[in-house]
Amino acid sequence: MNTSLVCTNCFKLKGNNKICPYCGKAGAELSSEAYHLLPGTFLQNRYLIGQTLGFGGFGVIYKAFDLTLGIVVAIKEFFPVNLVCRLPGERTVTVFSGDRETEFEKGLNRFEDEARKMASFGKCPDIVDILGFFKENRTAYIIMEFLDGISLDQYIKSCGGKIPVDEAVEILQHVLQGLSVLHNGGIIHRDINPKNIFITVDNKIKIIDFGAAKYLGDNIDNDGQDNVVTEGYAPPEQYQKSEAQGTYTDIYAAGATLYRAITGVTPVNSLDRRRDDPLVYPSKMISGVPENIDIAIMKAMAYKSEYRFMTAGDFAEALELANNGYDYPEAEEHRRFIRKVLAVVSSLIAVVVAVAVILTATQSDKLFGAMKNIIEDSETITVYIPYEDSLDETKEKYLKIAEDFSDYSKKYYEKNLKVAYEFVSADKYAKAVNEASDGSRAACVFRNDVSSDITVRKYDLSALLEDIKDDYLFYDQITEPDSLPLGINVYELYANKTAKSKSLQVIESWSDYLSNAPSKELLCVSNGGYSALYRSLTDSNANAQTAYEVLMRTLNNGKLQSSNAFKTNFLNKQSSYFIGSLNNKNDIENSDICLTYQTVDFPGGEGIGYGVFVDEWCVSDAVSESQKSAAVLFLRYLSGDECQANLSLSRNSISGNKKILKSQAETYGGVFEKYRLSPGSFSVDYRNRGEAAEFEEEFINAVAKSNNNLNKVKENVLKLTEKISESLMTTGDFNDEQ
Repeated sequence: MNTSLVCTNCFKLKGNNKICPYCGKAGAELSSEAYHLLPGTFLQNRYLIGQTLGFGGFGVIYKAFDLTLGIVVAIKEFFPVNLVCRLPGERTVTVFSGDRETEFEKGLNRFEDEARKMASFGKCPDIVDILGFFKENRTAYIIMEFLDGISLDQYIKSCGGKIPVDEAVEILQHVLQGLSVLHNGGIIHRDINPKNIFITVDNKIKIIDFGAAKYLGDNIDNDGQDNVVTEGYAPPEQYQKSEAQGTYTDIYAAGATLYRAITGVTPVNSLDRRRDDPLVYPSKMISGVPENIDIAIMKAMAYKSEYRFMTAGDFAEALELANNGYDYPEAEEHRRFIRKVLAVVSSLIAVVVAVAVILTATQSDKLFGAMKNIIEDSETITVYIPYEDSLDETKEKYLKIAEDFSDYSKKYYEKNLKVAYEFVSADKYAKAVNEASDGSRAACVFRNDVSSDITVRKYDLSALLEDIKDDYLFYDQITEPDSLPLGINVYELYANKTAKSKSLQVIESWSDYLSNAPSKELLCVSNGGYSALYRSLTDSNANAQTAYEVLMRTLNNGKLQSSNAFKTNFLNKQSSYFIGSLNNKNDIENSDICLTYQTVDFPGGEGIGYGVFVDEWCVSDAVSESQKSAAVLFLRYLSGDECQANLSLSRNSISGNKKILKSQAETYGGVFEKYRLSPGSFSVDYRNRGEAAEFEEEFINAVAKSNNNLNKVKENVLKLTEKISESLMTTGDFNDEQ
């Protein structure tokens, strides 16, 4: 084809006409820069150059026509103005000599790498498409899809300097989708800003200009060309050679872009935010910015990268959810600081308690004084330990206790007392203990809170309980002194404030939950949670229908919940409520998904929560007197300050040891402080625990025996409500949706 017959403005065939009959022009306008390629220049015997679309310090973009495919394209030419020149009307570039030639070659390689990065994303709808790459005229060219439209920067200016919040968020959601694709492909863009976001005439949003893009993990050697920063949009790590860059680098720029679009103000330079941060919340600048949008923008633009969103998907979700559960960066930083302080304080408390034990322990211990003539000088007691999850973690903890107890007994009792452990999985524990207690392998000490099937006759621990009564709480509630519980686990109703419920009711009490909770939503229940549920329903005098409805909420499509329902439903915001214990607090507070929650106490005492004894230890009455006495001393050591400091100084249970409970309260406050100050109002009904456990077993069996027949499940569960209410509603229509 004779290219002189093609209009360089609209690329239609104009023939010999000087003025194109289609666009009414003689051709594309000449660029203001003499070094740009002239309209009508032919590249690769295929591409006809039209007008210049844009240019900067490193390149020029032309509108062009692909004569082979018959389509309009955009061509980006590598042209670093400080390293090369070109005479007007010429095609070949001249590279300056010396060090600049080396710089040019490095830049040319980066330019080719840019094309390779962009091409790897194929037809992603949110990223400009790359069609080809070639070298010619002593430089290189990238062939891209031609985008007809304007940049976000131009669009914002055309709208008077800012755009409505909803519209800005919708545009940014497309940008974040594109960034997710880039990041998953191992690339960070490093120059997201309104000029590099393009809006086409058919309302498509495209990320453009990959000149600063890098592979994740690449060293960023800020050497002038690598150090591409757009002031107001570049985070602080892009200005500092030694700082790592990652997906969070693009998150900052995306947040800054949304900030600019909504407020009409370009954010301050990130380096100016190091001290006395002057960045103003968007909601303080214009009215009508929803809190979740306000928080999301500020979190995305956090000065410290660790407080930003780590993925574009998290940022996108935070913009979408009205209650996204996040805090402003300064609030999150304060919370993390407090946690670090608490961890340090906890360690110091453990050290102080250990030192106190060494200073106060004496050989005149009353309990030992009554037993010293009974215990052999060398004695080994066998302790059966159940494990449910990690055998290695269980071993590590208890082997250390055995070693410390042996050292302790030598130092203070002048006895060579040793502990030999048998670690048994929880499901086989009762059988193993019962078989071992026949005298051949006596279980001298064992923990029995994992099974009610242990038949071993237990040794009376009255002397031990009398010895420690002044130092411990709650033991006056033990009716049969054959067990030593080391702690208390409190059950509460957790409400996930970040759940996807349309609006989470403010639940201040168990009664509020019974009245207002969504009846169709799964109520997650932890191990042992049914016992708490049973007690709370009976103590609150719930009628049969209410009890039935609550129990049906604990079923997942008519089936019992799986063991990971807490994580898959409550932590992932599918369920708003969860009956769990203190054991679950760490999982909740460390979750990256469920970030805010509230707790509600179950009925008991004066509205205080429901709890059960945990870590209950017993001594077999079938072994020798020497072994029984040595086992009692072992339990005394377990309940002592030093051992409890290592075992119980956590949020997982309330220690019965007054010193450790005080340390927990001073360190963590909250529930620990409440029960320390008012232990008498805390209901720990040891006698009814078996009754609640029995109900839990019956409920599980009733569901299991229904063979997944939903109507049969309902029938069996309805029968079980007779255990909860004396005033039964034995008849009545229960809707299938309940």
